[in-house]
Amino acid sequence: MNKQRIVWLHEQLPEWEEKGWISKEHAAQMRVFYGTVDTKKGPSLRRLLVLLLGLLLTSLGLFLLFAGYWYSFSPAGRMDWCIALLLLAVIALGLGVWKVPRGSIYAEGIGLFYVAALTISTVLMSDTYYTGEGWGFYSLLIMLLTLPVIYLLGSGFTMMAYLLIGLLWSVSVRELSLWGEPVWLWLLLAAGSPFFAERLRRKTRSYLSTLWLSWAYVAAIFGTFFFTINSYNLSLSLFFVAALSAATYALGSLSREQGLWSLPFRGIGVLGLMYVVVYGTFISTWQEEAAASADWLSIGLGLVALVLVVGGLNALWQKRMGTEILITFCPIIVGLLMLSVHWGLTPLTGSILFNLYIVLLAGVLLWQGTVTKRVALVNGCIFTFLAMIAARFFDPTFSFVERGFTFMVTGVAIFAVNLFYMWRKQTRQAQVNSSVARANRRLRRRQTLGDDEHIDVAAQTDDSVNGTAAENSDGNVTDSREPAATANPVNNESDTRKGGPTMRNKVYIKWILFVVVGILTLLSPFFIQQRSTSLLQGGGEYQWPVSLSRTAGWIPSDYLSVKFLGSRGPWQGGRLPVHDQEVYVWVSAKPNGILEVTGVSDKKPTAGDYILARVTRVENTDVEFHLLFDRVTLDLTKVNPAFYTTYKGTLLATLKIKDGYGVVTGVYSRGVSLEMATPESEAQQEIDSRTPLNQIGEPPTAPTATDAAGQN
Repeated sequence: MNKQRIVWLHEQLPEWEEKGWISKEHAAQMRVFYGTVDTKKGPSLRRLLVLLLGLLLTSLGLFLLFAGYWYSFSPAGRMDWCIALLLLAVIALGLGVWKVPRGSIYAEGIGLFYVAALTISTVLMSDTYYTGEGWGFYSLLIMLLTLPVIYLLGSGFTMMAYLLIGLLWSVSVRELSLWGEPVWLWLLLAAGSPFFAERLRRKTRSYLSTLWLSWAYVAAIFGTFFFTINSYNLSLSLFFVAALSAATYALGSLSREQGLWSLPFRGIGVLGLMYVVVYGTFISTWQEEAAASADWLSIGLGLVALVLVVGGLNALWQKRMGTEILITFCPIIVGLLMLSVHWGLTPLTGSILFNLYIVLLAGVLLWQGTVTKRVALVNGCIFTFLAMIAARFFDPTFSFVERGFTFMVTGVAIFAVNLFYMWRKQTRQAQVNSSVARANRRLRRRQTLGDDEHIDVAAQTDDSVNGTAAENSDGNVTDSREPAATANPVNNESDTRKGGPTMRNKVYIKWILFVVVGILTLLSPFFIQQRSTSLLQGGGEYQWPVSLSRTAGWIPSDYLSVKFLGSRGPWQGGRLPVHDQEVYVWVSAKPNGILEVTGVSDKKPTAGDYILARVTRVENTDVEFHLLFDRVTLDLTKVNPAFYTTYKGTLLATLKIKDGYGVVTGVYSRGVSLEMATPESEAQQEIDSRTPLNQIGEPPTAPTATDAAGQN
């Protein structure tokens, strides 16, 4: 029975006794029969959503409150505010470890508050002490400090925030610096897997949160997987995606009977396989694979993926799941075709063979779904064909006639299949109607002959219902009169502080971990500051011609966006780079201090300074790039807006460069700081704009006779 109804019944029983409607014995029997009300130690979904809404509104209020004044504070003042926020989060965490049960609604709220405070503080400090470092470094810092909090509080929603930060890291601008490589993200996801496994093993009452956690975990894994492929430009990429998707789908299929938490594994696995279907049908995919070279990293990861797929196939074979085996076999086909392409098979042949396999797979799904009456398999066939159709529509390798013919044949096939199902449905309905008509004719014939036999269908139905137990959807027989306390067993987690893992039994370990986390949390702003200070104090100083713009919008700021003029140089590496590839820009200083790009390469220089950058365009052997740092901090209340709106003259920025990173320390107009300078005349700006970049900062040359004649 519903929990609210049980509570209402227990509240009404004393009044019924007082009015004499029932005796005390009957009231006691009713109390025993309906049992107690199940109390939850974990978070209530509705309450948690309300708390999240309150936290969001509070955060937005604080943001709006400080947005107008934040950039008026000095860097030291901003750090003080960040430390105060982190100190409040650490105090709340300590109270949670001391008083709050693990996994309770209060633990969830404290965990989310800690993550929010740590994230806000890290973002604000990275903005204050800007060095161009990517989101990967700061995500690594946040996730390292959040990981122990997840285990200390047993917070599932904190784990979701942890995975969300990792997912944002994987889809953000990718930097292959020491602290931004995908290996760190893989290690962090693996470190969180014991908590996820514990949630599944204990079958917590907050089942919906476990389902959400499954979605977040699988999404983070796939995001990290694509992050790895794109970062290292791995060959056999389609095989890797197919292997991960098939293994995920196999795991979800094998765990289907264990609960709804396996749904994300099947769902995201199917989406990944649809991605393989779409991209595998393009001829360009196989052409790119034929042109790529399989390095040792790709081969090693390919062997690991193959072992993963074979393990999934073996588990499915033991359970005799034939259809799932056929689906999971997809990466084997993709891998064999890709190896064949590398060994001499033409990309067109590889694409044709893959399309034939997909058509065969869709046909088998349709047949299996029709025979076993599994709608999911029929829908799988339909979605597979739709994916292939969408791929053909956008495939430029086929002519309009070929694409039109493909669409026409597919449309006719869809009509034929649907007409067949409609005919079969009408046939079955006609058979049912004819059998009912025959039964009615027999009944009328008996009545006409004077047969006194009475067929009481309703009575038979009632007897069958009252005389037998109800059978549930799983085939288990349950008594409908069973008390609610028996029919709905409760997974009691009240022993959270009494038993369980070592972390809960050994209290001193818990407190040592809390102290370590608290100290590192409070030291994180100083760590970010120290990176900027080290760059400013130990970096090489250069000058670079720039232009300015303001892109902050409605959010107040104290910086302007910087565009470095002449961001190009000759390629000094091996194979030409591709768009968005990270490269090393070799730099040196002219006698006048102006920075000169001596080369662009995929290898770090053995001597001299360099800057990490992203390739934007390649023309012959000339490479254009975009630097990772692109702003300068200024007092905008003192800067003339003409400098970042319509100014066309020459501006020089001063830089500090160290270990590939840099920071713009100031911008000057003819040697005067931008806060104190006034824009030149439009005529002088026009003259400066026509000055070649390689001559900026050089002493003016005397006009030649030809120039003088031209001026006359």
